[in-house]
Amino acid sequence: GARALEQAVADGEIDLAMGLLSAGSNTCHPLTSLCIKTHTTLAVFPKARAPQGVSSVRWRDLAALPFVLYESDFALYEGVRACCEQAGFEPQIALQSRYWDFIGDLVAADVGIAIMFEHVAARYDPALVTCLPVVQPSLSHDFGLSWRADLLSRAGRAWVDLCTAQYPETAPTPKPKKARS
Repeated sequence: GARALEQAVADGEIDLAMGLLSAGSNTCHPLTSLCIKTHTTLAVFPKARAPQGVSSVRWRDLAALPFVLYESDFALYEGVRACCEQAGFEPQIALQSRYWDFIGDLVAADVGIAIMFEHVAARYDPALVTCLPVVQPSLSHDFGLSWRADLLSRAGRAWVDLCTAQYPETAPTPKPKKARS
């Protein structure tokens, strides 16, 4: 998950990580990041359970439905829980998995609905599932690189330079130092 990768970078175990940014780990070393893309989420419904005639769904519309979610060490799990809480309910979790494709199979089998990033949901079979934006509130995460500027190897620096050249609209930004719990 994103938090484990961020912690490995902060601890100097790896040069850099590519994944969700600001995943919420408590690191004692400030990290620098380069946002490559912001990923928004979609509600993924089994075809038979999908709402008809709507272009999006609200979180509160999902309160009575079972959820198939990533495991609790994933940042998206925490985001879903927070949005459900903000909408006034606790999600009914039918199953959890670490694997996006298995989650899609479970949704297609009508085990529950999922909240998935749009680039992942696009890989699901539209004959089996229906994907709709989920709003009020919207849920998104920034995706990119994280590294410790004081420990970056030459190879890591070359990769950051390549990504910065490819995505010039986003300059690297240092993350604030967080206190360790």
